[in-house]
Amino acid sequence: MTNNESAVETDFAPLVGHWFEALNAALEGGDPDQIEDLFCDDAYWRDLIALTWRLGHVGGSGQIAKALLDARLTHDVRDLHVALHRTTPRLKSRLMREVVEAYFEFTTNVGTGQGVIRFEPNQDNETALRAWTVLTKIRSIHGVPVPGVGERHPGRGYDREGSTDNWADRRAQSVAYEDREPEVVIAGAGQSGLMLAAHLGVLGVDALIVEKNDRIGDNWRNRYHSLALHNPTDMVQLPYMPFPRTFPEYLPKDQFANWLEAYALNMNLNTWTSTEFLGADYDEVEEVWTVKVRRGDGTERTLHPRHVVVATGGAGGQPRFAELPGLEDFKGEVIHSSQFDSGRRFQGKNVVVVGVATSAHDIALDLYQNDATVTMLQRSASIVVSLETANAAYGQYFDGTPIEEADMISAGNFIHPLMVPAMQAGTKIMEEKDKVLLDRLRAVGMKLDSGIDGTGFMYKFFQTGGGYYIDVGASDVVARGDIRLVQTEDLLRLDANGAQLADGTHVPVDAIVMATGYKNQGAEAQRYFGDELAAQLGDVSRFGEDGELRNAWKPTAQKGLWFMISGVAQARTYSPVLALQLKAEQLGILPGYKSAK
Repeated sequence: MTNNESAVETDFAPLVGHWFEALNAALEGGDPDQIEDLFCDDAYWRDLIALTWRLGHVGGSGQIAKALLDARLTHDVRDLHVALHRTTPRLKSRLMREVVEAYFEFTTNVGTGQGVIRFEPNQDNETALRAWTVLTKIRSIHGVPVPGVGERHPGRGYDREGSTDNWADRRAQSVAYEDREPEVVIAGAGQSGLMLAAHLGVLGVDALIVEKNDRIGDNWRNRYHSLALHNPTDMVQLPYMPFPRTFPEYLPKDQFANWLEAYALNMNLNTWTSTEFLGADYDEVEEVWTVKVRRGDGTERTLHPRHVVVATGGAGGQPRFAELPGLEDFKGEVIHSSQFDSGRRFQGKNVVVVGVATSAHDIALDLYQNDATVTMLQRSASIVVSLETANAAYGQYFDGTPIEEADMISAGNFIHPLMVPAMQAGTKIMEEKDKVLLDRLRAVGMKLDSGIDGTGFMYKFFQTGGGYYIDVGASDVVARGDIRLVQTEDLLRLDANGAQLADGTHVPVDAIVMATGYKNQGAEAQRYFGDELAAQLGDVSRFGEDGELRNAWKPTAQKGLWFMISGVAQARTYSPVLALQLKAEQLGILPGYKSAK
């Protein structure tokens, strides 16, 4: 293969098919050398529960050969083949590398799996493909219907014999939990909790969601007035219920909130709103939780599920506040961004917004548009990226790729040793594209960086949950100087009526908005389960030594405790993975659990 043009003309399907035939034969023969020869020396394999009952990756052709032979013994992996209903093998650029990309399927003694594989084209012999990255993901468990595939879900909306209860009667009985215990209690009815519950419902796992807000969607509905999602609508679809094509390119927060509420209703999800999750204790002998919740009428209820999933999310967690010199002397209003509704009531006021990440910029712009005088107080360097440039990083969601394939592409990219250098290179490209904007911001004193070790905004999202802004309009106003920018080192102290700056000026201040983010779900673990368990768990999210996000979507150090984290696209990718683990426990096949029967 000598150039891109000849590569494009190549029909890769037969080549990929031959590769899988060779892999199947090598697995059946148990020959590690033959398997190793099928992979690049620097290859990586990431598994999502399908062949190892864990989320993780291995690197190097020798280690992959060993791991696949282990999977042959433990899972009887077999019949790996090109997925005929998927996009045909094609040449693509992934992780800053030109590859042949193909989707495949396979069978194990547990169920079925699917994945995406990338081959390094051989410039000297185009028929000798060698695999560079492989993602395997569990798809189904034998005997359990595949969610969203095949015939319509069983059940009728009427009952000609037996009970006189209709559908509404049965739904009310199901939600009440007067005659049974839920198998799973999910704390939080944001997008993560709802998607997980939807998958569990289809799989036949009884799950109850408890939500402290009055309505499903209030975690979005109650946020600041001007908020709209910064990811395009096609990227934030929910499973089983895709958005109508009439929806706008970027969803306003209230429209998304209403969709979440409709989603819970139409997916028949058991939810208790106005219900606070108070905490839980685990019985190691019986492998069951004692969960306490407080209902909206003040009564408390005790539940005994086998599993608890914390899905409170970043914006549903505990607010963080900045410590500012003299704050105790300030007589004006001080609120967190979670308490900010609209800039309308601050018209004509002098407002300081603490922070320069997403919420800070959005709130500052809202205040400015409502004729407030706005000062942004920057505490540390941040990342700013234009909306168009940011979305280019998610190109697989906007080029016609089916969403399930796009999710597998993202999961296949999530291999830490490959992801970091790819993000570093991508960040340099983004900064060059946005150079004019970034130079204008630096000219008014904004401190900008390239993220952790130059990895940009996406890595920072996973590692810290924030610290960046995707520009949807505020940056131009800041660059013009219409929103004033002050660094914390220039703030001497606050007094009763304003801020004294190092240059001798006094800035009048009527209100302060702390756009300083939220504690991560590790703080939620401490709050709900106590200091000892929280210390045992460690961080929730952030990358661990294995290159995966800590405690996310997989078993934790505490049996029966799980965490759903991250944004909509990641929740859509990993909610079925977590749901199938919980289904496997129900069936008595998940390692580490005794049978519930």
